[in-house]
Amino acid sequence: MWLVGLLSFVSLAAAGKFQDEYFQKYHLFESYVELRGGEMNMGSDDKASRNMAYPPRRARVEPFRILQFPVTNAFFRRFKFNKHRYRTDAELNGFSYVFRPLLHPDAQGSIVDQEDVQWDLEYWMVPVQDVRWSYPIGQGTVHNETFMLQPVVHVSHEDARSFCHWFGWRLPTEVEWEFAAKAGKTGTPIYPWGDRFEHGRANLWQGTFPYENLLKDGFMGLAPVNALPPQNGFQLYDMLGNTWEWTSSQFKEELRGSTHETMYVVKGASFLDYRDGTEPIRVSIRRGRPPHYSAHNLGFRCAQTINYGKNKGFR
Repeated sequence: MWLVGLLSFVSLAAAGKFQDEYFQKYHLFESYVELRGGEMNMGSDDKASRNMAYPPRRARVEPFRILQFPVTNAFFRRFKFNKHRYRTDAELNGFSYVFRPLLHPDAQGSIVDQEDVQWDLEYWMVPVQDVRWSYPIGQGTVHNETFMLQPVVHVSHEDARSFCHWFGWRLPTEVEWEFAAKAGKTGTPIYPWGDRFEHGRANLWQGTFPYENLLKDGFMGLAPVNALPPQNGFQLYDMLGNTWEWTSSQFKEELRGSTHETMYVVKGASFLDYRDGTEPIRVSIRRGRPPHYSAHNLGFRCAQTINYGKNKGFR
């Protein structure tokens, strides 16, 4: 059982009194769903799955709320307005990673000479000076309605945690995130909507990466969070595709059981991932990133534990 709700301005008292045109216009994209929780099959039954996603295992989830959409630029803008001294890791570091073919022409000369590269995309994901949440493709980013409704990116795990704490929520655990994505389905579904891939359901790369994108979903890069229909019976958007999403769960490597540095699980894949890659794209896919890492294809959404004593559970 689940219930859709909308974050009221009263419940966001910590957000201050920032009620400009963007709040009034985009507040509907701050809605959440309430989930009763229960048991689920965590992971995948596909032996090709990596990073300990295989084999599947039983897991239990307590009742919780989760945002219906990834956090948007409009939502994050309000956070930055109220926490005006807060600086994201990308702002502090002076750079973040951008998908090279989408880098704005005005920012082509701002690529930073860094020894480390983005793990999965290597040459195609480059560190660019002055890239941040408000300039996701560099100086020259247009701040129009499309931008406001895109998921915020270039936010680190620390940034995501700070945002969620701002109004009394938190990042979802990996188990909560996957429970929400699978929408109570039995077994180990491949996609949020079922086991058969459907075009127009997720913003993924379609074609020969990175040379050809057939644009069957209509987007070369980030899409507005409401551009495609809800992906499952819980009416959740963008659980698969558009951006990877941070969780609060610590990532462990398959062979050593832990990493040399603390890393956190990211879920969901992004507009740069493709169905027929070396690892199958599915809701169980998981990777690890350091807490201060940020990139063009990484965002988040928030969650909250339902306390039956205080909130009396479901209405």
